[in-house]
Amino acid sequence: MTLREIAVSRKARKGQAAGITADGAYWLSVKIAIYIGGGDGIGQSRPVIEDSLIVRHYRNGELRAYAARESWHHDRGGSSWSRMRRDTLLDCSTVEEIIQILVSIPLESGEYESGRFEVTPEGKQRLIDDLTELPEAQPGPDESL
Repeated sequence: MTLREIAVSRKARKGQAAGITADGAYWLSVKIAIYIGGGDGIGQSRPVIEDSLIVRHYRNGELRAYAARESWHHDRGGSSWSRMRRDTLLDCSTVEEIIQILVSIPLESGEYESGRFEVTPEGKQRLIDDLTELPEAQPGPDESL
């Protein structure tokens, strides 16, 4: 099974759409926090940062996969978003493959942000727990010897 097949099988296109773009309405089939960190977002502290894996399912049937970073800081006027589309995520058949792609995606570095998306051990566990249809990884190369 792949992330694409999981997103379709969830039949998320019900009720009110999560958003509307120039390409039409979409619903979120997958949204998993892979990193939550930073400061408390107030005063001299670092902003609160959340990196997520997101799969949008459009009304026309199209699927799009994104790595998204939301950053919030009170002194900077609220939230800011960075989002990178990576449809290669849809063909992943293990959590390991998803993580490998996510951590390779560059971000425009800000004053308080790292230059790449991050997956913490807790984020990895959330991927495993939410995407139960996918194995964590393929067997190790020496396991068949």
